[in-house]
Amino acid sequence: RLAVRANEEWRRLDPCPLRENGLLEYGQGVELHAAAFDEVGQPYEWLEPAEAERRFPEAHFPEPVLWDAQAGAVMADEALATLARGLVVREGTVVADPRELEADVIVAAPGSWLGAMFDLPLQPQIEQVTYFAGAPDDRPSVIDHGGPDRRLYYGLVTPGVGYKVAEDAARPGY
Repeated sequence: RLAVRANEEWRRLDPCPLRENGLLEYGQGVELHAAAFDEVGQPYEWLEPAEAERRFPEAHFPEPVLWDAQAGAVMADEALATLARGLVVREGTVVADPRELEADVIVAAPGSWLGAMFDLPLQPQIEQVTYFAGAPDDRPSVIDHGGPDRRLYYGLVTPGVGYKVAEDAARPGY
């Protein structure tokens, strides 16, 4: 529900920072995503590996793939610029306690300081990513949710830069 609502809200912005290139997902737990889509009436398709590879020949899929044509990637710089119109934005400002600020709305993005600010048991870590130049900007994102014996990998479209590929090593037990 939140993802559907978020996409609706991104589309309301002008210019819209959402690139609806679609999302291919497979691996452990993807059937739960399909069930969630059913619950909210979000259209999707199950693609057999051969059909997924026919549509997206640059990839190989070892099992059926969940295809969400309405998914996409939010272009962060565009989103921030659009959302900041008419606001006072103070980047790089150090705030010891955001509860002491006075404003109608405060958005704090403390990054790795979040745990210390609110006494949360967080363990920030650095993830390595790779960008492949030359990938067309219209390619879908891909998430391999892995399984008990595999890690999660993802590839995200990054218009003007290439295709971002990474391993999510933050999963418990790895």
